[in-house]
Amino acid sequence: MSEKTRGSRARRRSALPGVGLPPAPRSRELVAALGAARKGGEVALRHMGSPDFELKSDHSLVTAADREVEAVVREVLSGATPGIPILGEESATEEATKQAAERDTWVVDPIDGTASYAVSLPTFAVSIGLLHKGEPALGVLYLPRTNEVYAIDKSGPARWGAREVRGVATPESVLESSFLCATSHAHRNYELKFPGKIRCLGSTALHAALVARGAAIGAILQAHVWDVAAVAPMLRRSGGELDEIESGEPLSFPDWLRTGSTARELLACSPESLAALRRFVVFR
Repeated sequence: MSEKTRGSRARRRSALPGVGLPPAPRSRELVAALGAARKGGEVALRHMGSPDFELKSDHSLVTAADREVEAVVREVLSGATPGIPILGEESATEEATKQAAERDTWVVDPIDGTASYAVSLPTFAVSIGLLHKGEPALGVLYLPRTNEVYAIDKSGPARWGAREVRGVATPESVLESSFLCATSHAHRNYELKFPGKIRCLGSTALHAALVARGAAIGAILQAHVWDVAAVAPMLRRSGGELDEIESGEPLSFPDWLRTGSTARELLACSPESLAALRRFVVFR
């Protein structure tokens, strides 16, 4: 293959939706998170296809890759931002989770979508969020298999690759292609009356990111803090929010952390869509 052909293919790949980086200037923290996510993604791809996984106490999967990715992400973040503690899914304690409500903290889900990853599906991601006294401030979601990046700095819009996201869909802006994301067990927990298509892609953070960029009208989530810390600021600055499904009340991140981040049943959507979507999701 000629140098010219290789260069042409590289340009086409970089032009794909979601591929690329947010434009400069970028904060020191965003640069650190982008670098850590890339390094973690390399580890995840190296382990992909390995049958080495086990069940955690909550019956969710964990692989050797989860632990190694978290270790690599910790190493990069600690080197770049040594004064900021790190809360990782695979090593989090209840006390450390509660402390994150009072100080700046990195929150890491090394592989969000482990069940997808364990069977070599591409819908898994490295998720890194920065909390400022419990409030989501910055985030990076990196899909290693597709090389997509969702990112948001401490100020400015959310990005999908280099592109600014379209923003959350409202009832007036819903497209024919819009869909509702749901958890893999939503059909057991709820009676779903949504009239359109329902999709489960296997990653909580990706579901919320799809809402932020207007691809999905909403997402039914069962989440811990590390599942949504990276994407919550993307959602907020794109016109969306995270709400408790049962009460319809907006989620308070600091209050959630102070409980030790027990799993919450949430709905990611625009405020204008909340009432309608809650009518489509009926608890069994």
